[in-house]
Amino acid sequence: MSPRFLALWLLLVAASLHLGVTVPARRQTDRLRQTVGRLSQARREARARMAESERRSLARQRALAVLEEATAASGEPVTRLRAAILSPLEGRPLRRVALSVRAQSAPIEASMHLALSGGFEQVVFVSGELAGPARGLVLQRVVFTPDPPGVRLEMDARRLDLSR
Repeated sequence: MSPRFLALWLLLVAASLHLGVTVPARRQTDRLRQTVGRLSQARREARARMAESERRSLARQRALAVLEEATAASGEPVTRLRAAILSPLEGRPLRRVALSVRAQSAPIEASMHLALSGGFEQVVFVSGELAGPARGLVLQRVVFTPDPPGVRLEMDARRLDLSR
């Protein structure tokens, strides 16, 4: 084999390798980049929609809490329990707070359901405050679940009527 023939043969092999492997791989990479770009844009849009939905949900929960407080049937026991629950929540960076307090018949004064999300330390602190003897609650159910970037607390409790 002459050196010219060998050089021509190597040139043909390199050209066929370039056309057969490199060019299709480059096209596929370009398509994948476009797909990643579309998915990134969709993710940003979904996050924006989710943030707006959470803001609306929080506003709705606040409005319902005010309405619930104004229309509490039995008044005093419900108001006292609501105040006992809300006081450790004030000023804490919590999200998606939902509180439901209902009057009950003796020997139970009132029952409540609380759900909230926040940083781990804040949520655990609040749960400890609510579980303490100063609140007078009998806990029925306490559940912590991951809720990035923190945790979610769901708590059901009752307050007994000890005045009788």
